[in-house]
Amino acid sequence: MPFAINEATKFISPTKTLEYMATHRPIISTPIKDVERFYSDIVYLADSPEAFVAQLDAAQNETASERARKHRREEKILAEQAWDAIADNMNTLMEREWAKTPQGRTQQTASRRIPTHQTAPTPAGSASVRAAVNGGAVASSKGVSAAMNAAASTGVASSSASTRVPSSRTAAMGGE
Repeated sequence: MPFAINEATKFISPTKTLEYMATHRPIISTPIKDVERFYSDIVYLADSPEAFVAQLDAAQNETASERARKHRREEKILAEQAWDAIADNMNTLMEREWAKTPQGRTQQTASRRIPTHQTAPTPAGSASVRAAVNGGAVASSKGVSAAMNAAASTGVASSSASTRVPSSRTAAMGGE
């Protein structure tokens, strides 16, 4: 990855590095900050054409044990950078921040008081969100009226086993 070192490349974090890691072949790069910071133990760094050639020779002469060590490290990095791992990490961070809010603290306190065989009461707003996300399916019978009221006020079509609230679009078109 022979990037030019200039203002345009000063703060890039090339995803190419991860793509190259997935091939489990030696990687040679110019010393881009993020490559140097995160991957210098597995990426050969070269700051000149001569150094690039020297690093190419070093990569070709890598020992089997060194290649195996880098392979293990690459696998660890790739697992940490997988979309599922990133999404899980983001979810954890959001839940941690939510728990710091007054609503989050109230929710945590309420969930600690509820016996495990019961479920927490659903706030009216979240039922309509769940109804919208679930394609109109209401998740709990206690939340049906709240979801219907919220759906009616927002125009979200909410379908439960027995009731359907018309959306503003179907009502305007003379439907339901």
